[in-house]
Amino acid sequence: MIKIHNKNNNVCLISLLLYLIILCEFGFFYLINFPAKFYSWNSSVTKYLIAMLTLVLFLFCYCCPKYIQLLKKRYCFTIGYLALIGGCLIISSLYAWACYNVSIKDLVLVCVPYILLILSFPLIIKFHNDKGIYIFFNICNLFFTIWIIISLLENVIYFSTQGHILKNYLQHYFLRNNVVRVLFIPICYLLLPYNFFEVYSFNEKSNIIAKFNLFVGSLSLLIIDGTRTYMIIIFLSFVAIFLTNKSRKKSNKKIMLTILFIVIIAFLCSPYFRSFIMSFSTDLSNSLGKSTRIRLLELKYYISIFLNNPLLGFGNIPYNIGLNEILCGPDKMFWMEDVGFFGLIARFGLGGFLMYGSLIIRQIYILYRIKQVDNSLYSLLVGFFVFTILSSATVIILDTTRMLLFPIILATFEFLYTYTFSRRLQNGSQDEE
Repeated sequence: MIKIHNKNNNVCLISLLLYLIILCEFGFFYLINFPAKFYSWNSSVTKYLIAMLTLVLFLFCYCCPKYIQLLKKRYCFTIGYLALIGGCLIISSLYAWACYNVSIKDLVLVCVPYILLILSFPLIIKFHNDKGIYIFFNICNLFFTIWIIISLLENVIYFSTQGHILKNYLQHYFLRNNVVRVLFIPICYLLLPYNFFEVYSFNEKSNIIAKFNLFVGSLSLLIIDGTRTYMIIIFLSFVAIFLTNKSRKKSNKKIMLTILFIVIIAFLCSPYFRSFIMSFSTDLSNSLGKSTRIRLLELKYYISIFLNNPLLGFGNIPYNIGLNEILCGPDKMFWMEDVGFFGLIARFGLGGFLMYGSLIIRQIYILYRIKQVDNSLYSLLVGFFVFTILSSATVIILDTTRMLLFPIILATFEFLYTYTFSRRLQNGSQDEE
């Protein structure tokens, strides 16, 4: 094994590669018109470029003995858990190869996005070097700020000149509710609960970027992004953080509760509330009624797939190889990504339960332990837990499009758990001295 000893260079290179991966996830903000080949390697579905960078970063960390010892000593669960996911992927891929004669090349390509899961290790190392999660999340917040500004400028420019500043991003159906619908990059959704925690928790003057991203980002989610599921997920994540956070004074909490109550009442009394509720109906006269009806049919179909073969599902089959009648239903109009966890178990069978259930159980265990010793970070992890649970319905973090969220959430839980108890042990030893 090649050994790399220069600590400062190691830390800088790990940080550089991590932020380059995040930048690729943002598509370099879609301000540059790259060749078509770039988008085939770096789209929301393929993620080949991000997977390659992740593999390079992981191999670099593997060449540093100090980091390997750290992971083996303190993060055994993470190693075992990712090995479990790898085993489920191999079994499901072998089943697809044996039953449907899927080529090895296609199986490798459909597994490539799962390489992102090993980003958990470099992230843990990054948090360890920084002695916290704040530097990483604050840098990601800068990317989020840029994306919010770009989405606002895209609307201003389009409605004033009919032009666009986004390259190779908008689809032909980009207009919705009389705005240019610029979706958030998946990590932006997770940053909203993080920013709520940061703004609400600290008594000192909060980071202005966190405040901007929280308030302007939330408005952008409602008006420009418009993803109904994420509106509910993020709102309930806010509520969870608010109810479990004990770091603010009671008077401040009463003020926040009053503001929250006024906002909810105003929303319930507004015409937008009715249209929001009606958007979940199956009435075809509603513009989104067809979408809701298809979701229900998808749910029924993928549950039936699991019940027919609960052990293995239909296997790790790629799209567009002549098996879409299995993947997308008899009419080829279903997408398992739309039904989150139920699509996962339809693909992996009981392996899907192991992959996702282990994560949820581990999060519950960490929340229980941290609540007993360190309340300052407890509410943030509760917010992330609520985000994970609620996103499993339709926008699951193990879906290819949102795969980067998985290692970020996993690394955050594992690092804060280990860091909390290692710091407690250090304080205890100092007290004894």
